[in-house]
Amino acid sequence: MKYLLIAFFFIILHCDSHAQNSLDSLWAIWTNSVQPDTSRCNAMNLLINEIIRNDPDSANVLATALLDLATEKNLKKYQADAMLHQSRSFGFQFINPQAVIDLANKSFALYQELDDNRGAAHALSNIGDTYTKRGEYLLALEYLHRSLSFAEKSGSKYHISNILYIIAEAYVAIDADDKALPYLEKGLRVAEEGNLKREISFSLKEIGRLYIKQGNYRLAHVYNEKSLSLAMETGVKREIAEVFLNIGMVNIQLGEYNVALENFERSLTLQQEIGNFSDVAFILIQIGFANIENKNYRQASEYFDKALSITEQVDARLHYPTIYNSRGIINQYLGNFNQAIVWCQKGLRYAKELNKILEEKNACECLYRAHKSLNQGNKALLYHEQLLMIKDSILADETDKKLLQMEFSKQMAVDSLQNEEDRLKAEMQAQEEINKEKSIKNQLQAGGSVLLVLAFGLFSRLRFIRKSKATLQIEKDRSESLLLNILPAEVAEELKLNGEAVAKDFDRVSIIFTDFKGFTESSEKVSAAELVGELNHCFKGFDAIMEKYGIEKIKTIGDAYMAAGGLPVSTEDSTVNTVKAALEMQQFMSERKVEQDALGLLSFQMRAGIHTGPVVAGIVGVKKFQYDIWGDTVNIASRMESNGEVGLVNISQDTYELINDDPGFSFLKRGKVHVKGKGEMEMYFTSSV
Repeated sequence: MKYLLIAFFFIILHCDSHAQNSLDSLWAIWTNSVQPDTSRCNAMNLLINEIIRNDPDSANVLATALLDLATEKNLKKYQADAMLHQSRSFGFQFINPQAVIDLANKSFALYQELDDNRGAAHALSNIGDTYTKRGEYLLALEYLHRSLSFAEKSGSKYHISNILYIIAEAYVAIDADDKALPYLEKGLRVAEEGNLKREISFSLKEIGRLYIKQGNYRLAHVYNEKSLSLAMETGVKREIAEVFLNIGMVNIQLGEYNVALENFERSLTLQQEIGNFSDVAFILIQIGFANIENKNYRQASEYFDKALSITEQVDARLHYPTIYNSRGIINQYLGNFNQAIVWCQKGLRYAKELNKILEEKNACECLYRAHKSLNQGNKALLYHEQLLMIKDSILADETDKKLLQMEFSKQMAVDSLQNEEDRLKAEMQAQEEINKEKSIKNQLQAGGSVLLVLAFGLFSRLRFIRKSKATLQIEKDRSESLLLNILPAEVAEELKLNGEAVAKDFDRVSIIFTDFKGFTESSEKVSAAELVGELNHCFKGFDAIMEKYGIEKIKTIGDAYMAAGGLPVSTEDSTVNTVKAALEMQQFMSERKVEQDALGLLSFQMRAGIHTGPVVAGIVGVKKFQYDIWGDTVNIASRMESNGEVGLVNISQDTYELINDDPGFSFLKRGKVHVKGKGEMEMYFTSSV
């Protein structure tokens, strides 16, 4: 009871007088033990629904109290409600996604037992929404479509409209805007059929937001203005605030910075009134951006500082990278490059911690420019290389999203065709049963004729469906091919079967590192098109060599190329094949240089290094797939390359001991070479006999 009182105290502390009176009334019913148990539970349900979005912690405390009473009195409906409230409170904070899913599943089981379609729909939509936030979009869509089915059975226009919006959110998350828009528009129609003004306003606002994302600012403005009119009519401050924010975003894109600031301030005032401090911080950030665009850097800094203060108070860590990077960029504009570095380093740290890849990119760009302006070339180059890696990762992320879009389209089409085929088969079976019951000759003849025509039509449609399935199989094969371009075959198969691929230890992997001599200097003398064209030609050649010898390409980093022999399946000849591949790469580069020099065109010379040892290999990333390897073996292989010579393959002692008996190689012992961070290490140049 003590914790309940504390929770309720914090709830009413941030309410206006009207809302406080309403909450006081509900609290009085809950605490009155003379009231029927169902009345008390209903009051607590309403109380939690009123405060859960703004104060999920207190809502969770109240939901626990509701669950205790409902369990004691064996009121299963309220047990399900309480667990769903707990699930939602965790979901709003997104601090324990698995708890959200587990609690929602428990409440769903109870709702099903009670034949409560509305509750079942709500529980499933909560699970689907959580999978969307976790980046598991196929699972999200599966649960959300099940949720929609239950909502439609319940006939609740509110729940149907809401779930259609959450489905649209899942598609927006993978940039499948063309699939998201029909769900938003359908949600709007359902809300209009039910005359649900708040949901109509909400749907209009979300369609407007989608048009902002697409860059269609004219339509965005139209939908947001309609939404604002309805939101004003309903008087829901949160909705009004969010629409003003949307309109301000449109103003920014149209260069109307002063108008944008006015709309942001309106949104800010409303969010402060309802105590929604996470959104207050977000709006302050947007005001900061508007002031940057207006070149009011001092004012921009003040707003980012205010946003940071609020973010720290409510622990809204997701805003940290944006705020820190923005402060860094402002200092960069003002010529305070040392301060820019301090801020952007913080931004980079939090961006990595929170897996916000676009903010990682912004931080690295800021640090690269700041160090370059201070003539700190080595540090600038370091962040430039990180920037290139992040851009590669973003491209991989976009590829993953395209794969998911293809998978969504394929699955939906297959389901639709399967349903149609099942329906047609059922129709044929039913028709056959009808004809069996006919006993009169004329009826049999007529029925036979009808059946013949119908069967022919149905057969034609079934044949069409099967052809469509064949076409879908081709699309599936294409998507599988694209997946195999990203991941090794064994890892891709594990991912498809289990939904994840576990990182594995490998005792003996031979790692190749290559690097082009004078790449940076060459890049300053030729056009970008010529530079990238030659780099692409070389890497294509390397890819073909890797395929020939069964070596797994890991990644490219600028002009560096990394590959590994002996994974994801270890073989006895992997080290020999890795060395052969490296020698063939050097031969390829030598022949290419002769060709390019004869034509007076750009050419490169290459160093290559190999080391063999243990590594850990697996997929990194939550929202994107990238096969990578880790361990000291990787660092030593890189040192073999950097301590090598142009045109030669430099190998470590460990690699040498594995292949020195092979008659196909000759070796030149280099003795001990000093390696940064490793001390003295034995090295050998190797060549083919």
